[in-house]
Amino acid sequence: MDLKLFAEILLGLLVMAILFAIWCDQRYSRRILLPKITEKPMFMALRVPPCEDGETVKFSTKDGKLLRGVYVRTTAEKRLGTMVFSHEYLADRWSFQVYAEGVREAGFDIFSFDFRNHGESADDPTHPSLPWLTDREFMDLEAALDYVRSRPDHDETGVALFGISRGGSVSLAMAARRTDVWGVITDGAFPTVGTLVPYMIRFATLYVKMGSIVEKFPTFIFRFIGYRGISKAEKKYGCRFLHLESLVGRISPRPWLAIHGQADNYITTDVADRLFQIASQPKTMWVVPKAKHNRSQQIDPEEYKRRITEFLSNHAPSRQALIAEETFQRLAHQDNTNGLLIQASNS
Repeated sequence: MDLKLFAEILLGLLVMAILFAIWCDQRYSRRILLPKITEKPMFMALRVPPCEDGETVKFSTKDGKLLRGVYVRTTAEKRLGTMVFSHEYLADRWSFQVYAEGVREAGFDIFSFDFRNHGESADDPTHPSLPWLTDREFMDLEAALDYVRSRPDHDETGVALFGISRGGSVSLAMAARRTDVWGVITDGAFPTVGTLVPYMIRFATLYVKMGSIVEKFPTFIFRFIGYRGISKAEKKYGCRFLHLESLVGRISPRPWLAIHGQADNYITTDVADRLFQIASQPKTMWVVPKAKHNRSQQIDPEEYKRRITEFLSNHAPSRQALIAEETFQRLAHQDNTNGLLIQASNS
Protein backbone atom coordinates (compact mmCIF):
# COMPACT_ATOMS: atom_id res chain seq x y z
CA MET A 1 0.00 0.00 0.00
CA ASP A 2 1.20 3.50 -0.81
CA LEU A 3 2.58 5.18 2.35
CA LYS A 4 0.79 8.43 1.58
CA LEU A 5 -2.54 6.63 1.24
CA PHE A 6 -1.88 4.67 4.43
CA ALA A 7 -1.13 7.89 6.31
CA GLU A 8 -4.29 9.50 4.99
CA ILE A 9 -6.36 6.53 6.16
CA LEU A 10 -4.79 6.69 9.63
CA LEU A 11 -5.40 10.42 9.78
CA GLY A 12 -9.01 9.92 8.74
CA LEU A 13 -9.53 7.28 11.41
CA LEU A 14 -7.93 9.56 14.01
CA VAL A 15 -10.21 12.44 13.03
CA MET A 16 -13.25 10.15 13.23
CA ALA A 17 -12.16 8.95 16.68
CA ILE A 18 -11.74 12.52 17.90
CA LEU A 19 -15.13 13.55 16.51
CA PHE A 20 -16.72 10.49 18.08
CA ALA A 21 -15.14 11.32 21.45
CA ILE A 22 -16.45 14.89 21.21
CA TRP A 23 -19.91 13.58 20.33
CA CYS A 24 -19.89 11.21 23.29
CA ASP A 25 -18.67 13.96 25.59
CA GLN A 26 -21.33 16.44 24.49
CA ARG A 27 -24.27 14.16 23.83
CA TYR A 28 -23.85 11.52 26.50
CA SER A 29 -21.68 12.66 29.42
CA ARG A 30 -22.81 16.30 29.49
CA ARG A 31 -26.52 16.17 28.58
CA ILE A 32 -27.45 12.77 29.99
CA LEU A 33 -24.89 11.34 32.40
CA LEU A 34 -24.24 14.51 34.41
CA PRO A 35 -27.93 14.94 35.35
CA LYS A 36 -28.12 11.22 36.19
CA ILE A 37 -25.13 11.46 38.54
CA THR A 38 -26.90 14.15 40.56
CA GLU A 39 -30.29 12.43 40.47
CA LYS A 40 -31.54 11.15 43.83
CA PRO A 41 -32.68 7.50 43.83
CA MET A 42 -36.31 6.77 44.66
CA PHE A 43 -36.06 4.64 47.78
CA MET A 44 -36.84 5.01 51.47
CA ALA A 45 -34.03 4.63 53.98
CA LEU A 46 -34.67 3.00 57.34
CA ARG A 47 -35.85 5.28 60.13
CA VAL A 48 -35.18 4.02 63.65
CA PRO A 49 -35.91 5.76 66.98
CA PRO A 50 -32.85 6.84 69.03
CA CYS A 51 -31.46 4.35 71.52
CA GLU A 52 -31.67 5.30 75.19
CA ASP A 53 -28.30 4.11 76.50
CA GLY A 54 -25.96 5.79 74.01
CA GLU A 55 -23.51 8.60 74.66
CA THR A 56 -24.30 11.48 72.29
CA VAL A 57 -21.17 13.25 71.02
CA LYS A 58 -20.11 15.86 68.49
CA PHE A 59 -16.88 16.27 66.55
CA SER A 60 -15.57 18.31 63.62
CA THR A 61 -14.20 17.42 60.20
CA LYS A 62 -11.06 18.88 58.67
CA ASP A 63 -13.15 21.39 56.73
CA GLY A 64 -14.98 22.55 59.86
CA LYS A 65 -18.30 20.70 59.60
CA LEU A 66 -19.83 19.72 62.96
CA LEU A 67 -21.04 16.12 62.99
CA ARG A 68 -23.15 14.27 65.55
CA GLY A 69 -22.57 10.74 66.72
CA VAL A 70 -23.50 8.20 69.35
CA TYR A 71 -21.20 5.82 71.24
CA VAL A 72 -22.78 2.71 72.75
CA ARG A 73 -20.87 0.23 74.89
CA THR A 74 -20.97 -3.52 74.74
CA THR A 75 -23.35 -5.35 77.03
CA ALA A 76 -20.90 -8.25 77.39
CA GLU A 77 -18.64 -8.60 80.42
CA LYS A 78 -15.49 -7.98 78.38
CA ARG A 79 -15.01 -5.78 75.31
CA LEU A 80 -13.53 -7.56 72.31
CA GLY A 81 -13.28 -4.49 70.09
CA THR A 82 -14.92 -1.40 68.61
CA MET A 83 -16.95 -1.08 65.41
CA VAL A 84 -17.67 2.16 63.52
CA PHE A 85 -20.95 2.15 61.60
CA SER A 86 -21.63 4.23 58.44
CA HIS A 87 -25.30 4.59 57.54
CA GLU A 88 -26.82 4.45 54.07
CA TYR A 89 -27.71 7.47 51.96
CA LEU A 90 -30.69 9.43 53.39
CA ALA A 91 -30.62 7.50 56.70
CA ASP A 92 -29.06 8.55 60.02
CA ARG A 93 -26.90 7.25 62.85
CA TRP A 94 -29.69 5.39 64.62
CA SER A 95 -30.10 2.79 61.86
CA PHE A 96 -27.17 0.85 63.32
CA GLN A 97 -29.66 -0.71 65.74
CA VAL A 98 -31.22 -2.73 62.90
CA TYR A 99 -28.15 -3.69 60.89
CA ALA A 100 -25.79 -4.29 63.84
CA GLU A 101 -28.17 -6.35 65.95
CA GLY A 102 -26.22 -8.66 68.24
CA VAL A 103 -22.90 -6.85 67.86
CA ARG A 104 -22.99 -5.27 71.33
CA GLU A 105 -23.95 -8.59 72.92
CA ALA A 106 -21.02 -10.22 71.12
CA GLY A 107 -18.56 -7.93 72.91
CA PHE A 108 -18.19 -4.83 70.75
CA ASP A 109 -18.67 -1.13 71.35
CA ILE A 110 -20.37 0.68 68.45
CA PHE A 111 -19.84 4.22 67.23
CA SER A 112 -22.36 5.53 64.72
CA PHE A 113 -22.60 9.04 63.29
CA ASP A 114 -24.57 11.23 60.89
CA PHE A 115 -22.82 12.17 57.65
CA ARG A 116 -23.03 15.84 56.68
CA ASN A 117 -26.42 16.80 55.26
CA HIS A 118 -27.94 13.93 57.25
CA GLY A 119 -29.59 13.59 60.64
CA GLU A 120 -28.40 16.19 63.16
CA SER A 121 -25.03 16.84 61.51
CA ALA A 122 -24.31 20.16 59.84
CA ASP A 123 -25.56 20.92 56.35
CA ASP A 124 -22.97 21.67 53.70
CA PRO A 125 -24.38 24.26 51.29
CA THR A 126 -21.34 23.89 49.02
CA HIS A 127 -21.87 20.15 48.55
CA PRO A 128 -25.23 18.59 47.61
CA SER A 129 -26.15 15.29 49.14
CA LEU A 130 -25.27 12.81 46.39
CA PRO A 131 -25.80 9.02 46.43
CA TRP A 132 -22.23 8.53 45.16
CA LEU A 133 -19.01 8.30 47.16
CA THR A 134 -17.06 11.57 47.28
CA ASP A 135 -14.17 12.95 49.29
CA ARG A 136 -16.71 14.61 51.64
CA GLU A 137 -18.01 11.28 52.95
CA PHE A 138 -14.42 10.09 53.25
CA MET A 139 -13.62 13.23 55.27
CA ASP A 140 -16.59 12.57 57.56
CA LEU A 141 -15.64 8.97 58.28
CA GLU A 142 -12.01 9.98 58.79
CA ALA A 143 -13.13 12.51 61.41
CA ALA A 144 -15.24 9.81 63.08
CA LEU A 145 -12.24 7.48 63.32
CA ASP A 146 -10.05 10.27 64.67
CA TYR A 147 -12.68 11.00 67.32
CA VAL A 148 -12.91 7.34 68.39
CA ARG A 149 -9.13 7.17 68.59
CA SER A 150 -9.04 10.31 70.78
CA ARG A 151 -11.33 8.81 73.42
CA PRO A 152 -9.68 7.74 76.71
CA ASP A 153 -11.42 4.36 76.40
CA HIS A 154 -10.34 3.73 72.79
CA ASP A 155 -9.18 0.28 71.69
CA GLU A 156 -5.44 0.23 70.99
CA THR A 157 -5.91 -2.53 68.40
CA GLY A 158 -7.99 -0.29 66.13
CA VAL A 159 -11.53 -0.62 64.82
CA ALA A 160 -13.72 -2.60 62.44
CA LEU A 161 -15.87 -0.77 59.87
CA PHE A 162 -19.45 -1.64 58.91
CA GLY A 163 -21.21 0.34 56.19
CA ILE A 164 -24.50 0.18 54.30
CA SER A 165 -24.69 1.12 50.58
CA ARG A 166 -22.75 4.39 50.20
CA GLY A 167 -21.65 3.92 53.80
CA GLY A 168 -20.19 0.58 52.72
CA SER A 169 -18.36 2.22 49.83
CA VAL A 170 -16.70 4.79 52.09
CA SER A 171 -15.85 2.04 54.59
CA LEU A 172 -13.98 0.16 51.85
CA ALA A 173 -12.13 3.30 50.80
CA MET A 174 -11.12 3.99 54.40
CA ALA A 175 -10.02 0.40 55.02
CA ALA A 176 -7.71 0.71 52.02
CA ARG A 177 -6.00 3.79 53.45
CA ARG A 178 -5.85 3.47 57.25
CA THR A 179 -3.81 0.92 59.13
CA ASP A 180 -5.92 1.19 62.31
CA VAL A 181 -8.79 -0.65 60.57
CA TRP A 182 -8.61 -4.40 61.14
CA GLY A 183 -11.72 -5.55 59.24
CA VAL A 184 -14.60 -4.27 57.12
CA ILE A 185 -18.21 -5.37 56.55
CA THR A 186 -20.34 -3.94 53.74
CA ASP A 187 -23.95 -4.37 52.71
CA GLY A 188 -24.81 -3.12 49.21
CA ALA A 189 -21.50 -1.32 48.61
CA PHE A 190 -20.86 -0.16 45.05
CA PRO A 191 -18.28 1.57 42.83
CA THR A 192 -19.08 4.72 40.88
CA VAL A 193 -17.96 4.06 37.31
CA GLY A 194 -18.62 0.33 37.66
CA THR A 195 -22.24 1.13 38.49
CA LEU A 196 -22.73 3.81 35.83
CA VAL A 197 -21.47 1.70 32.91
CA PRO A 198 -24.23 -0.98 33.05
CA TYR A 199 -26.85 1.78 33.30
CA MET A 200 -25.45 3.53 30.24
CA ILE A 201 -25.44 0.33 28.22
CA ARG A 202 -28.90 -0.73 29.40
CA PHE A 203 -30.58 2.58 28.60
CA ALA A 204 -28.63 3.62 25.51
CA THR A 205 -31.62 3.02 23.23
CA LEU A 206 -33.76 5.34 25.38
CA TYR A 207 -31.38 8.23 25.84
CA VAL A 208 -29.44 8.68 22.60
CA LYS A 209 -30.05 8.58 18.89
CA MET A 210 -28.75 5.43 17.21
CA GLY A 211 -28.97 3.80 20.63
CA SER A 212 -29.19 0.32 19.12
CA ILE A 213 -25.74 0.92 17.64
CA VAL A 214 -24.33 2.70 20.70
CA GLU A 215 -25.22 -0.15 23.06
CA LYS A 216 -22.92 -2.43 21.06
CA PHE A 217 -19.86 -0.22 21.65
CA PRO A 218 -16.95 -1.75 23.60
CA THR A 219 -17.15 -1.32 27.38
CA PHE A 220 -14.06 0.90 27.51
CA ILE A 221 -15.95 3.58 25.54
CA PHE A 222 -18.69 3.65 28.17
CA ARG A 223 -16.03 3.83 30.90
CA PHE A 224 -14.52 6.82 29.11
CA ILE A 225 -17.94 8.48 29.01
CA GLY A 226 -18.45 7.65 32.69
CA TYR A 227 -15.17 9.25 33.73
CA ARG A 228 -15.97 12.33 31.62
CA GLY A 229 -19.38 12.67 33.29
CA ILE A 230 -17.80 12.32 36.74
CA SER A 231 -15.16 14.90 35.85
CA LYS A 232 -17.89 17.38 34.94
CA ALA A 233 -19.75 16.64 38.19
CA GLU A 234 -16.54 17.25 40.16
CA LYS A 235 -16.11 20.67 38.55
CA LYS A 236 -19.77 21.55 39.06
CA TYR A 237 -19.88 20.63 42.75
CA GLY A 238 -16.28 21.23 43.81
CA CYS A 239 -15.73 17.71 45.12
CA ARG A 240 -13.81 14.61 44.12
CA PHE A 241 -15.39 11.22 43.43
CA LEU A 242 -13.49 8.25 44.83
CA HIS A 243 -13.01 5.21 42.59
CA LEU A 244 -13.29 1.99 44.58
CA GLU A 245 -11.91 -0.13 41.75
CA SER A 246 -8.47 1.37 42.42
CA LEU A 247 -8.77 1.07 46.21
CA VAL A 248 -10.22 -2.32 47.19
CA GLY A 249 -7.04 -4.12 46.15
CA ARG A 250 -5.27 -2.40 49.06
CA ILE A 251 -7.57 -3.72 51.80
CA SER A 252 -5.73 -7.03 52.18
CA PRO A 253 -4.56 -8.46 54.55
CA ARG A 254 -7.55 -7.00 56.42
CA PRO A 255 -10.61 -9.25 55.93
CA TRP A 256 -13.73 -8.12 54.05
CA LEU A 257 -17.26 -9.52 54.44
CA ALA A 258 -19.39 -8.37 51.49
CA ILE A 259 -23.18 -8.75 51.71
CA HIS A 260 -25.41 -8.14 48.71
CA GLY A 261 -29.04 -8.69 47.81
CA GLN A 262 -29.69 -11.01 44.88
CA ALA A 263 -32.77 -8.96 43.88
CA ASP A 264 -30.96 -5.60 44.12
CA ASN A 265 -32.22 -3.54 41.17
CA TYR A 266 -30.03 -0.54 41.91
CA ILE A 267 -26.68 -2.33 42.21
CA THR A 268 -26.93 -5.66 40.41
CA THR A 269 -24.99 -8.66 41.63
CA ASP A 270 -22.66 -8.62 38.62
CA VAL A 271 -21.55 -5.08 39.54
CA ALA A 272 -20.96 -6.14 43.14
CA ASP A 273 -19.12 -9.29 42.07
CA ARG A 274 -16.77 -7.40 39.72
CA LEU A 275 -15.77 -5.11 42.57
CA PHE A 276 -15.38 -8.07 44.92
CA GLN A 277 -13.11 -9.91 42.48
CA ILE A 278 -10.62 -7.02 42.44
CA ALA A 279 -9.94 -7.42 46.17
CA SER A 280 -7.43 -9.96 47.49
CA GLN A 281 -7.97 -12.55 50.18
CA PRO A 282 -9.17 -12.79 52.90
CA LYS A 283 -12.66 -11.97 51.67
CA THR A 284 -16.14 -13.53 51.75
CA MET A 285 -19.27 -12.66 49.79
CA TRP A 286 -22.78 -13.57 50.91
CA VAL A 287 -25.47 -13.04 48.27
CA VAL A 288 -28.87 -13.08 49.96
CA PRO A 289 -31.69 -14.63 47.86
CA LYS A 290 -34.71 -12.37 47.18
CA ALA A 291 -33.15 -9.42 49.01
CA LYS A 292 -33.39 -5.95 47.47
CA HIS A 293 -30.96 -3.09 47.95
CA ASN A 294 -29.97 -2.78 51.64
CA ARG A 295 -32.69 -5.20 52.66
CA SER A 296 -30.73 -8.41 53.27
CA GLN A 297 -31.18 -8.03 57.02
CA GLN A 298 -34.96 -7.98 56.64
CA ILE A 299 -34.98 -11.14 54.51
CA ASP A 300 -32.89 -13.28 56.86
CA PRO A 301 -32.24 -11.43 60.14
CA GLU A 302 -30.90 -14.40 62.11
CA GLU A 303 -28.35 -15.41 59.47
CA TYR A 304 -27.42 -11.75 58.98
CA LYS A 305 -26.77 -11.40 62.70
CA ARG A 306 -24.81 -14.65 62.86
CA ARG A 307 -22.50 -13.80 59.96
CA ILE A 308 -21.72 -10.31 61.20
CA THR A 309 -21.05 -11.27 64.81
CA GLU A 310 -18.96 -14.28 63.80
CA PHE A 311 -16.89 -12.18 61.41
CA LEU A 312 -16.16 -9.60 64.10
CA SER A 313 -15.47 -12.17 66.80
CA ASN A 314 -13.21 -14.30 64.62
CA HIS A 315 -11.09 -11.40 63.34
CA ALA A 316 -10.90 -9.04 66.33
CA PRO A 317 -7.20 -8.60 67.25
CA SER A 318 -8.00 -8.92 70.96
CA ARG A 319 -9.70 -12.26 70.29
CA GLN A 320 -6.72 -13.42 68.22
CA ALA A 321 -4.37 -12.41 71.03
CA LEU A 322 -6.52 -14.29 73.54
CA ILE A 323 -6.49 -17.42 71.38
CA ALA A 324 -2.71 -17.17 70.99
CA GLU A 325 -2.28 -16.80 74.76
CA GLU A 326 -4.55 -19.77 75.47
CA THR A 327 -2.63 -21.85 72.91
CA PHE A 328 0.69 -20.87 74.48
CA GLN A 329 -0.52 -21.77 77.97
CA ARG A 330 -1.90 -25.10 76.74
CA LEU A 331 1.39 -25.98 75.05
CA ALA A 332 3.35 -24.90 78.12
CA HIS A 333 1.13 -27.07 80.29
CA GLN A 334 1.68 -30.03 77.94
CA ASP A 335 5.44 -29.50 78.12
CA ASN A 336 5.34 -29.43 81.91
CA THR A 337 3.17 -32.53 81.98
CA ASN A 338 5.48 -34.38 79.59
CA GLY A 339 8.47 -33.34 81.71
CA LEU A 340 6.91 -34.72 84.86
CA LEU A 341 6.06 -37.98 83.07
CA ILE A 342 9.65 -38.34 81.88
CA GLN A 343 10.98 -37.69 85.38
CA ALA A 344 8.56 -40.25 86.82
CA SER A 345 9.58 -42.90 84.28
CA ASN A 346 13.27 -42.29 84.98
CA SER A 347 12.66 -42.71 88.68
